[in-house]
Amino acid sequence: MVKNIDHRISYYLTKVAQKLSIHPSRKQPKSYTYRNDRLMLYKKLMHRQIEKEMRKDKWIFTSRC
Repeated sequence: MVKNIDHRISYYLTKVAQKLSIHPSRKQPKSYTYRNDRLMLYKKLMHRQIEKEMRKDKWIFTSRC
């Protein structure tokens, strides 16, 4: 099942806000070790889905991430 773009953007922004809520001088939890890598991968896949849907709707979308 493919989630709609609104849900994906909301999820991504929630996770970014969680990551940024920890002060830089504090040690991050172990579960955050690869969080940045996962977030960047999620963002890349989300942008691909947006491009695919925009092409399907016959919009021209030339931005690259």
